[in-house]
Amino acid sequence: GGEEIRVGRVLPRSHPAFADMAGQRADGADACIANVNATGGIHGRRIVIKERDDGYDFVRAGRETASLLEHDAVFALLGAFGSPTVPPVIEAATKAGVPLVGAASIANEARHPPKKWVFPVRVSAVQEATVTVKHQMTLGARRFAVLSSKEAYGPSGAAAYAEALRNADVPAQEVSFAFADDAKAVAAQLLHHRPEVILMSTLPKPLGAILRDYRAAGGAARLFGLSV
Repeated sequence: GGEEIRVGRVLPRSHPAFADMAGQRADGADACIANVNATGGIHGRRIVIKERDDGYDFVRAGRETASLLEHDAVFALLGAFGSPTVPPVIEAATKAGVPLVGAASIANEARHPPKKWVFPVRVSAVQEATVTVKHQMTLGARRFAVLSSKEAYGPSGAAAYAEALRNADVPAQEVSFAFADDAKAVAAQLLHHRPEVILMSTLPKPLGAILRDYRAAGGAARLFGLSV
């Protein structure tokens, strides 16, 4: 409308693993937008957020984004995130010629190849992994293990770590597990490799059980995860 600027946002509000993260991202953006509105908005126009829940689902993300573009006539899209859900939001934004600001996924679709309407605002997973590996090597670490889940964003994060280690010319052991796998068996694999550093790309709940068993059996590696 003439007195407002509509911004659309699609987040996994209903997903058990990502609802809290979605809320934190939304709260930060909302606080910034509230401050802008309280100081006069953008040339006197208030920013209004129109939000939809994609449930961290590929099909829903595309459908809800299309609804924001067609029915709410949003001027821009804000902050989509998630390995399965960012691609359809990017596709919809690009097709409509609407800017998408803050898109983020470990798989890095928001950056490569560069896209006219997509504006990521955080460093990539590969950049994070590269800094982690470099930092640990300055402390003398040479034995690395990559621990990843086969579900969710696990493989994408593992690929980022693998690229960072490859670029540093450092070999690494890889341990990948499914959520239903026995935690003790996964911990035993880590113990067998005797890493100094474990680089992790997995959801917190299954990781917790594995690390408890790993520590209880004497595992003492330093642990690093991606910012997600």
